[in-house]
Amino acid sequence: MKKHESDAKTVLKHLGKLSTFLADLEAGADNDHCFDVPLDIIKETMMFDVSVLYKVSNVIDNRLILEVVKVLDPNGLRLDLQESRKLRLF
Repeated sequence: MKKHESDAKTVLKHLGKLSTFLADLEAGADNDHCFDVPLDIIKETMMFDVSVLYKVSNVIDNRLILEVVKVLDPNGLRLDLQESRKLRLF
């Protein structure tokens, strides 16, 4: 698969789109939908095949515990990344 470079103008345009989306987001909005837009923007702008949003679940000493919140993997490249799964980083 050939990758294309993202130029600064495209990145800034999409960051503006994300900023507008987040500003318009209402408190208590549907969590699934509020993560779809940022993941789509990451895929379009950065040209990633797989995009993942993590939430910091806990920090213990020098270990970071992350929880997978949402995965955008249309080609099924990372079947190991499932929502609610926890990962440890050192």
